[in-house]
Amino acid sequence: EELRRLIDFFRQYGDMYHHRKEEDILFSVLAEAHPMLGESLVAALEEHHQMFRETLTAAETAIEAGEWARVEELLKQYRSDLRDHISAENDELFVTADDILSEDEKERLYFSFLDKDRELGEARKQAYEEQVSGGLS
Repeated sequence: EELRRLIDFFRQYGDMYHHRKEEDILFSVLAEAHPMLGESLVAALEEHHQMFRETLTAAETAIEAGEWARVEELLKQYRSDLRDHISAENDELFVTADDILSEDEKERLYFSFLDKDRELGEARKQAYEEQVSGGLS
């Protein structure tokens, strides 16, 4: 049950709230401001997002089959890949966005993110954030 809750957290909070905002809003804004990003960094990050989805689906399948060694292997790989992905976002994506976007564009982006949170459900997002501060318990 704990593993299912962990996967649900990453699928819902990580993918639905975080990755979706990047894919639906940030990436298109950056690609418009700097077209080369769409062919390199943005494409790589979108590929990561898809890989994360596939890994979580495989982990769910392994849980259903009782293949616990496979579940462990998949979740360790997910953790490692996610750390690399976060580093790429922090060291490349967000630095580049800060460099190429004007203050007005950043403000519009911020409010677009808030609108997306409202669309997806702010209360639900807050509940996931409370899980994190409580250790996913």
